[in-house]
Amino acid sequence: AAEAVGIPVTGIDLLVPDVTAEEYVFVEANERPGLANHEPQPTAQAFVDFLFPGRPGLPQAWTPEEPPGRD
Repeated sequence: AAEAVGIPVTGIDLLVPDVTAEEYVFVEANERPGLANHEPQPTAQAFVDFLFPGRPGLPQAWTPEEPPGRD
């Protein structure tokens, strides 16, 4: 679906009455998938890892060498 609409990530909403069956209904595709709805799974982290494949994992804190305004 993401490729069909030309965006890198697409949220797909499905109705799945029985996860063990093959039947489902496609409801919609969203260009801004809601990531907060899936708390038990690290959905947001997987999304960021997808967008930045060379840098998986949590971002590292950045500390400037000198405070701003000290020239």
